[in-house]
Amino acid sequence: MDDTVWRQSSLPISRGGLGIRRVDGLALPAFLASVHSAFDLMKQIYPQVDVRSIVSPAINLWQEESFSQPPILTLRSAQKAWDIPIVDQHYQTLLHASSQAERARLVAVSATDSGAWLMRYPFLF
Repeated sequence: MDDTVWRQSSLPISRGGLGIRRVDGLALPAFLASVHSAFDLMKQIYPQVDVRSIVSPAINLWQEESFSQPPILTLRSAQKAWDIPIVDQHYQTLLHASSQAERARLVAVSATDSGAWLMRYPFLF
């Protein structure tokens, strides 16, 4: 399998992938959500540490990957808020690099409920 196939398969099911997410693709959104959810606690434990300066390089890296602005403050503790823009960027990259037939397939498997079978529990007979 080539890199394009691996990239598509690592997309969430809702974006035409198999939902087998890559750890390196989830690390940055997970880190950013974790830092923002523990931000108040970190300020209580270490009031002298400037947490914003610690997380700033990660936010800059996220902006480079997602071509987006950071989520609003109330959503920054949710990993999904950091992950979706990166996933959308990868999806758009795949769309633009695809032939017309590949693009049609990708759009079709990204349609609502097209991947529902992947979320179904297996039957035990």
